[in-house]
Amino acid sequence: AAEAGQQVRLRLGGVAGSPVVFDLIGPAGWTAFNGLATSSELVTLPSAGDYAVVARGSTGQYGGTYAFRLEETLQTDLSPGVAFSGTFPGSGHARLFRVTLAESSPLLVTLDDIGTANRSQVYARLGSPPTPRDHDHRSGPSGSADQQLLVPMAAPGTWYVLLDAAYVPQPGSYAIRADAAE
Repeated sequence: AAEAGQQVRLRLGGVAGSPVVFDLIGPAGWTAFNGLATSSELVTLPSAGDYAVVARGSTGQYGGTYAFRLEETLQTDLSPGVAFSGTFPGSGHARLFRVTLAESSPLLVTLDDIGTANRSQVYARLGSPPTPRDHDHRSGPSGSADQQLLVPMAAPGTWYVLLDAAYVPQPGSYAIRADAAE
């Protein structure tokens, strides 16, 4: 069972023999992906309930072997004005932060990454977790390790900030901070 708003990603470990594809199906027939033959992008689950990953032969034949894992994105509360320190374990790591604003104000999210070769992106969305495809705001191009995201006038409420480390050649630490002008 999962809660509404949880983020997951299917990581394909390998397939041998007959081709295998994957479906992620949720409550009331909701489908995140159907016939996926590779690892998935981040998916935000829309409602609480039971979800299933279904593996099936893509050609109608069975007998292959496969390995996968379903990764949940960690969610952490981030207080305005207080930095969070973390570690990128490698490429493809994602972490989700919640920032609560009591009133409208500019919101600046700053990522300080000590890995100068790393390439990350920061996304923000009001009310529900963002993904690289579905967000309200994003940082500049992912051509550098350090990133900034500015929401010129953030509405009050819960903002979700996604830190997506696309390329991390060597594990290392980072700090992320959200500042709101009160």
